[in-house]
Amino acid sequence: MLASTPDVVWAVLVLSQLVYLAVLELGIVRNEAVDAGLLRIMSVALGIVCLAEVALVVFLFRRYVVRPVRMRDLDLSTLRGAQRLLPPLLICWVLAEAIAVHGLVLAVLAGASALHMAPFLAVSLGLMWFTRPWGPSLRPATGSAALARSGRPIE
Repeated sequence: MLASTPDVVWAVLVLSQLVYLAVLELGIVRNEAVDAGLLRIMSVALGIVCLAEVALVVFLFRRYVVRPVRMRDLDLSTLRGAQRLLPPLLICWVLAEAIAVHGLVLAVLAGASALHMAPFLAVSLGLMWFTRPWGPSLRPATGSAALARSGRPIE
């Protein structure tokens, strides 16, 4: 059962991506495909944007979420710690969600073809799984080597 705000937000964002796919599959959006040349250019452009967003999500997640938790600079068991964690998580999730939106745009340009959206959706869902709020990367380091690297006193 989802208990915390990050869990609920994460679940809603993941489900919204599946709604994008349903919109295409149910035929809610129907149009003619644009010129093949334009479609190819848009595919490459959105692919490059997608790669940049993936790199940004990985960087932000590791730097502003995983690192403080692992180094015990951020205690998720406190309200203040959870509040400090939510903004960087939301930024990561919105960037991951944007990748699915890029795929939806490309699919609509391709004549509502879900095949054009599939790689973008897969990358987006993969990033969402990587940044899930209950993942193993959000557990504080317990080993002595990890604590030594943190510079914090061992309690």
